[in-house]
Amino acid sequence: MECICADGDSIPPLIIFKGENVSESWIPKKELPQGWHVSCNSKGWTSNEHGVEWLKKCFEPATRDKADGQFRLLICDGHDSHISSEFIRHCISNRIVLLLLPPHCSHLMQPLDVGIFFPLKQAIGAFVDRIIQTGIGRLQKIEWFNCFIKARDKAITKANIEGGWRGAGIYPMNPLKVLRKILRSIPSQEHQAPDPIESTSTTDTLKSFDILLDNSLINATALHLANTALNDLVRLNQSLHTPARKFISRLATTAEWLLAENAILKHELKKCQDMLGARKAREKGKRLVLKGKIVISTEEILKAIEEAEEATAAKKQKKTTGRPWGRPRKNAPIAPIVTLEEAADEEGSDCGGDN
Repeated sequence: MECICADGDSIPPLIIFKGENVSESWIPKKELPQGWHVSCNSKGWTSNEHGVEWLKKCFEPATRDKADGQFRLLICDGHDSHISSEFIRHCISNRIVLLLLPPHCSHLMQPLDVGIFFPLKQAIGAFVDRIIQTGIGRLQKIEWFNCFIKARDKAITKANIEGGWRGAGIYPMNPLKVLRKILRSIPSQEHQAPDPIESTSTTDTLKSFDILLDNSLINATALHLANTALNDLVRLNQSLHTPARKFISRLATTAEWLLAENAILKHELKKCQDMLGARKAREKGKRLVLKGKIVISTEEILKAIEEAEEATAAKKQKKTTGRPWGRPRKNAPIAPIVTLEEAADEEGSDCGGDN
């Protein structure tokens, strides 16, 4: 659940996972920004209860100081979670003016849909695709969460937020922004024909070949320039046999394709190694389930995780201080505890006795 302001700011989001209870294994401890809230739902979607909790714990505290006792305008779509009686009652009690958009027009009038969600979808798709390309079959929730944090920083910017409000015609107020889209289609731009490829000069051709020969490590730019020059030479040489001309052109294209494929494979291999390394390095053990709350803040999550880690460490310490091989037998002799110095003295005396 996202909320943006016409001045280019946004409030921390509420992330709703699909599940019965929130698990600490879903939450990135180091990367999680302050002020974020996390919740869950059996359907993975918002509800009336989530809407009210978001209003009370996310929107109202985050905008209270900016409002400075004045009225706040909250623009929502017509989802049921925004029009429940408790939601409206809380708005009235806290000087929040609730404005609902007309149905079936959020793609035209909702600033989030106009300027934010599309770049956010593209950004998170790019980050998730990097993980999928490593061959991992199932994406973990914590991996998706890390991708969302990076994508949100990239997509929800001041420029995109202001563009969303401007594109929706709400701020600055411009109803024609929406009316023009409804009444007529945007005229298509005529595509200009690409300029014809000019043949490179002989000097440029020689320079391209020299760059390719001088570099011990073949670079994609140098290879492309050399292949372009080679194709121009083949095209200008009319005496060259036809099959050879086709073979040279295809060979040049294949060389570039193989170089690009090799670079991609190296990149994906590194990504796969990093991902598998992160999964192995991630702490294992019992998962902490955060029960009893609809919406949980960042501070509450970190506090619960720290308490669970301290309890786990205390249990481990208690186990190590006891007898490692189980309970002692009845009337079993207890071995005396000696220091390293005492053990060394006894060993020296035994050696002297043997001599």
